[in-house]
Amino acid sequence: MNKATAKQNVESQAAEKKDAVTRLRICEELDKNFMVEAAAGTGKTTSIVNRMVSLVADGTCKIEHLAAVTFTRIAAAELRERFQLALRRRAAEHRDETPDEQAIRERLLYASDNSSRAFVGTIHSFCASLLRERPVEFGVDPAFRELNEKEDLQLREQAWLENISDLIGSGDPLIDKLDELGLDRHLIKKRFNSFIEHRDVDNWPHAVPPGIDIADIQRQTRDYIDDMRRMIPLFPTARGTDKLMDRYETIVRSSGKDWARLGNFFNLLERFDTSHGGTQKFWHDKTVAKSETQRWQQFRDAVAKPAMQYWCRVRYQFVVDFLRRAVTVYKRLKMANGGLDFNDLLLTSSRGLREQPELRKYFQSRYTHLLVDEFQDTDPIQAEMILYLTSANVNQKDWQKCAPKPGSLFLVGDPKQSIYRFRRGDIVTYNRVKEIFLASGGEVLALVKNFRSRTELREWNNQIFQEKFLTEADQYTPAAENMVQGRVDAQDSGTSDSHLCGVHRLSVDIDANIDEATEQEADSIARFIRHAIDSGMSVPRTQREIELGQSHAVEARDFLIIPWGKKRIGVFRAALEVYGIPCEVTGGNAFSGIYELGVLIDCLRAIDDPHNPIHFLAVLRDGLFGFSDRELYRFKRAGGRFAFTSPVPEKLDYELKARFQDATERFKRYQVWLRALPFTVAVSRVAEDLGLIASAAAGSEGNVTAGGLLKAIEWLRQHSFDFDSASDLISFLEELLEVDETEGCTALPPDANVVRVMNLHKAKGLEAPIVFLADTTMKYVHPVLCHIDRSGSEAVGYMGITAENGKWATKDVATPENWQGFQEEEQRYLNAEADRLLYVAATRAACAMIVSVGKGNSNWSGLHSYLNDAPEIKIPSDQQIQKTSRKLKSKPKPKAKLLSSDQIALKWTTAAQPNYAIATAKELGLKGTSRPRWETSGDYGYQWGSAVHELLAICTKSPKADLRPSAITLASEYDLGSERVDELLTTVKSVTKSEIWKRAQAALQCFSELPFETSIKDEAGRPTIVRGVIDLIFEEPEGWVIVDYKTDDLGGNDVTEALAFYRGQLQQYSQYWQAATSLTIAETGIYFTRIAEYRPLQS
Repeated sequence: MNKATAKQNVESQAAEKKDAVTRLRICEELDKNFMVEAAAGTGKTTSIVNRMVSLVADGTCKIEHLAAVTFTRIAAAELRERFQLALRRRAAEHRDETPDEQAIRERLLYASDNSSRAFVGTIHSFCASLLRERPVEFGVDPAFRELNEKEDLQLREQAWLENISDLIGSGDPLIDKLDELGLDRHLIKKRFNSFIEHRDVDNWPHAVPPGIDIADIQRQTRDYIDDMRRMIPLFPTARGTDKLMDRYETIVRSSGKDWARLGNFFNLLERFDTSHGGTQKFWHDKTVAKSETQRWQQFRDAVAKPAMQYWCRVRYQFVVDFLRRAVTVYKRLKMANGGLDFNDLLLTSSRGLREQPELRKYFQSRYTHLLVDEFQDTDPIQAEMILYLTSANVNQKDWQKCAPKPGSLFLVGDPKQSIYRFRRGDIVTYNRVKEIFLASGGEVLALVKNFRSRTELREWNNQIFQEKFLTEADQYTPAAENMVQGRVDAQDSGTSDSHLCGVHRLSVDIDANIDEATEQEADSIARFIRHAIDSGMSVPRTQREIELGQSHAVEARDFLIIPWGKKRIGVFRAALEVYGIPCEVTGGNAFSGIYELGVLIDCLRAIDDPHNPIHFLAVLRDGLFGFSDRELYRFKRAGGRFAFTSPVPEKLDYELKARFQDATERFKRYQVWLRALPFTVAVSRVAEDLGLIASAAAGSEGNVTAGGLLKAIEWLRQHSFDFDSASDLISFLEELLEVDETEGCTALPPDANVVRVMNLHKAKGLEAPIVFLADTTMKYVHPVLCHIDRSGSEAVGYMGITAENGKWATKDVATPENWQGFQEEEQRYLNAEADRLLYVAATRAACAMIVSVGKGNSNWSGLHSYLNDAPEIKIPSDQQIQKTSRKLKSKPKPKAKLLSSDQIALKWTTAAQPNYAIATAKELGLKGTSRPRWETSGDYGYQWGSAVHELLAICTKSPKADLRPSAITLASEYDLGSERVDELLTTVKSVTKSEIWKRAQAALQCFSELPFETSIKDEAGRPTIVRGVIDLIFEEPEGWVIVDYKTDDLGGNDVTEALAFYRGQLQQYSQYWQAATSLTIAETGIYFTRIAEYRPLQS
């Protein structure tokens, strides 16, 4: 034995002895406050259960005064069960008839019989119980209800929309300011949720930034643009990879707006805040190219960038006030709703305990001992509430100065597993409470004996995290801790050569694209698991596992697959299904993949909107009814209408007619149910009548799919009082498909023997004999958008509003002063948390850890350098799978009906022959005309024209409406750019001030964007469907007037030619209107928006 090994053994023995002493102190020193830092696999829950039992057995705490809180319902249920068993077990150990032993046994048995009198549950349910016990003192409605996550999100959406509506309706200057600053309200909305989540932060510094000389900046910008304008005629047509010349042209084109409106100017200036993109060899003169690239760089750095930073500060000041107003609306709606979300439960409890000493004294006598599990996940509000509840001084209002009463507080956590900063459960709070603990006489203990992992895994983890963590903890990173061996395998476990154990790697094809690589990886993992189960592969077991009847042979339950995130969980689930491996998925959307739920939504849409043929047609074409396109064509050719309220044509053959009649009769029946019965009853009947539940159950993973469908219907029942119409019900079901994270359930009792698949955050706290760290896709680093500084006595918040800038980049829109520094500070915390995420992942395995290795900066790249000596796992071939697997699910092959080549040719020929045509009135009207000299589509094509037309339609219906929100939306929808919003509004304004517009507003009747459709025969006698939309038509005493808007880029000299060019189109409109209505057309004319002029057409 060398000196290094001998030293390591001595250190391990010392650590093991210290660990044993710590576990003994937890159970015996009940008058002291302990914070226990328990490494992965060292028995955190066991230590808290032992402490709870000792408090009861010793008589230190009565069962009704005991409270133990954790952070998930599952963890709470496990803690409750283990506490109950431990009470009984400890009572059985005290069998002596001495008075002391009898007293201990009686206390334990009483606690066991009355264990429900102790509080064991989540922190949120604990706060809710406090509020319900003393609602008046806490200032809440005694009948308050707890809002679930979905209800709270709906309330947030409602608050945002109501806030915007109130501002627009009242003419509040905030809306004008929003437009003046060039802010997109949708970008601000993205930060609304973050603002609500951090309601405990009152201080969001947003002072007005020091002023800058905008006039001088505008002068410099104007001089630069003038030089650009003079240079543009010299630019060559072929520019290669050069981007600077295009940027010059774009800037010059965009420079004509009114700079007195600062939003216009800064939108233009933002175009300079990018790299020059110049390539000298493509310029007409390389010397000029070089000087221009230098000038661009100097102007950007000296003028544009500082000015845009100032503008971001100005916008940020407005954004904070705007969000605060929206939060006020949210709070008002929630109060009217009588609901409290999870944060409200915490905030209200903490505030009541802080402000009312008598209330704090009451609950301190109610719960004399508080134990908290998974304390590293605690957020600041939870920490406040916990310290107020245990503080020796009930009058102390500063939670950071609260000293817990001796023995009243016991915390268990692991700072190396603090991975919920995005939920405010960050390591800063943990470190702060640790300081308070030590300063008030408490002790911090460590548990390092690992009972989970075999030696090779424990040593691998020690090696990794001795390097990634620090010798002494700092504010970002916890201290490293060497774990010592606690797991003891059964004596018959044999050697590691006979079992699957240790660290392995799974190499993923680095040349494949992301989707192919993930599918390949998932297939390899599924193959390995299938082969392992069927070939009798074994793993080591502990003596306890052997005593419980487990064999060494692996089962499905021995495998845990951990993709880093949720996005590709479904790929691994699908691969397991292909090989017939039962699995349980956690962390994805349980509803998004249920085909039958989508069918149900389609059916409900068709029932609710019977006059829309698209919905009913979609249902008929779906696999549920299975009508082919050929059959639907025959139905339409026979005179059928895609509406279940219409009769089925008699011309159809008997079998096809019967199928269509069955479909229409069903939907007529469903319509009656939906109108006459409660919504949830009607939906349940529809699902049953269509056989959707049976269809879901018959699929490859029918138990989970059917369970998910039944869960959706049950959720529908729970929210039935929220639906005022069938449309609300349909919207609710559609939202289920989009829910970010919903746990699934099974139709049958769950099978414990399944492979578990879950994302990394969900896997925390779990373990398995064999773990796959899967999903080697590239790690995407999200930009920092929020930073909360809790280093001082008051939390201070900073956030950034950003917009997309290309496919991968973003640009700042509204940010506080020194935002880059705050981003860098937040990134330090996130980088440190990334190492802790690796720790959580690497410590889940008991026997074997298999890490997928991909390319570059993949999800698990932080572990790659520690896999150099790890063997590659062997993926079985097709032959091996077929030999060993009896449960392999082969994909059913469809029965092909062979056709002769002549039959195939005839089918193609028949299908290719059109028997009717579709045309627009405009096409027919312009037929035979020659192309005009001007641009008929304008400089932005049909997008510009469509946006103008839609805004004019809004004006016709609501003359006093504020068009700016609609203009912003349309500019975004048609990719016009936010800089064109003002131009859109100016164009529309010029129309509304015209004489023809005033005539329309004073008319007897007026319609805008009036669609029409008719049928004619073309020259060959073939039926032709003609469609069109009349922009504006109104009635005057002399007759009807038809006006068509044209956004063509023409000048005054082109008007006569334009009138002749479009005359045929207006004649078509006039002809079809008179044919359909028998009403007289008195006048037709065209309004040219580019020159703001209306011209009537001479008849």
